[in-house]
Amino acid sequence: VIDNISLVLGGFDPATKKYVGTDAVIKTQIAQIQADKKMPAKDKKEALDELNQALKTPAPAVENKGNIDLVGKYYDKLIAAAADLFHAEGVDVALDKVAAEAGVGIGTLYRHFPNRAALVEATFRSYSDSIIADGWRLLESGPADVALTGVFEAYMSTASTKRGMKEAILAAVGDEAPVFSEARDQSRELMAATLEKGQREGVFREDIE
Repeated sequence: VIDNISLVLGGFDPATKKYVGTDAVIKTQIAQIQADKKMPAKDKKEALDELNQALKTPAPAVENKGNIDLVGKYYDKLIAAAADLFHAEGVDVALDKVAAEAGVGIGTLYRHFPNRAALVEATFRSYSDSIIADGWRLLESGPADVALTGVFEAYMSTASTKRGMKEAILAAVGDEAPVFSEARDQSRELMAATLEKGQREGVFREDIE
């Protein structure tokens, strides 16, 4: 069972929380390493050689498809627990406490997140995705100025917690971490749509860009 779950984790995309296959995950990792401007050249070459070699070795098929749902379930529980504890105690909270809060063992946590930085990054992404999703719902169901206020309030309510997570990600990955560019792109798209709708509704000035 553990081997089969490990196969699922190897093909699990944290950005979409879906199983996309090992090859797709490896190709994403290769692109991230190639874009990393801070990684030492020697380390980058070794990492790329290892990942390119892994692409040449097909992974075994996932035998129990139900484990894909199981991985997603545990992933969500761990993220929710981490979010609560990071907010209450900071990003340095003991990982075994996060596991206990999620109702799983520490081994399950490490199978999903190999280190603290990976858990912090996934939690940061969850915060950002939630704010953006709520913003789109507000924009689709009501006036643009109300949606904008709701997004700003959500950002402010999570600002201190996200600041600590951002510092941890910067220390571990650097400012080229994909989670930052993803959050910026999603925010720009939402803000552009909010501005456009607000100008149509007459609640935002036409000269604002």
